[in-house]
Amino acid sequence: MGYPFQSFTKDPRSSPESMDLSRETVGLRTKMASSGGLHFGSHHHHRQSSPAQHGGGSEGLSLSLIKSECGDLQDMADISPYSGSTIQEGLSPNHLKKAKLMFFYTRYPSSNMLKMFFSDVKFNRCITSQLIKWFSNFREFYYIQMEKFARQAINEGVTTNDDLSVARESELYRALNMHYNKANDFEVPDRFLEVAQITLREFFNAIVAGKDVDPSWKKAIYKVICKLDSEVPEVFKSPNCLQELLHE
Repeated sequence: MGYPFQSFTKDPRSSPESMDLSRETVGLRTKMASSGGLHFGSHHHHRQSSPAQHGGGSEGLSLSLIKSECGDLQDMADISPYSGSTIQEGLSPNHLKKAKLMFFYTRYPSSNMLKMFFSDVKFNRCITSQLIKWFSNFREFYYIQMEKFARQAINEGVTTNDDLSVARESELYRALNMHYNKANDFEVPDRFLEVAQITLREFFNAIVAGKDVDPSWKKAIYKVICKLDSEVPEVFKSPNCLQELLHE
């Protein structure tokens, strides 16, 4: 029997991503204006090994794309399959919601993938950086939750990772779903639960083995998880994909 990490009601707000977009945008501007790291609330003990702060290793793959692939970007209006009238100058709350839903399939998208799946946006260096930063933030929240629940399991006496599972009724899944699928109007793929369970067990094994004494101990986990991305469904390439994906 799996460890019981213990439905939702829909978010009553008509645009639950609006405030998130503001926070994500402010976060990017702050990051670009200073060399400071990304912080989540009072989780100060995560700062030294926070996923967004490691330039090397697998977690740095997407972040390094800002330098390697965002130089002279081709104007997406020239290659977009959609008419020029649909090209937007900036990112909207719907783009943020779409990115969060894509996280259920891919944790480490390349900048080229992002250009394919956000073809209704006129890309420039800032837009690319913003999208990459969004996924960096998504990953940081994801890994913080994994470490939190792994340590909780250890504190409660769990001794083997076979006792750890992630189901739709589990508390860990609920925390993740509330963050990426706030309105609970998207059917999360089963594969995401499998990846979440693998991630949880990786953190559990590393902590039990005492590897967390090394400041870079999470990098080995990132290398495992970055290989578990799934193919994002083609429907996500459509600017109107949310209308097709979301249920009432």
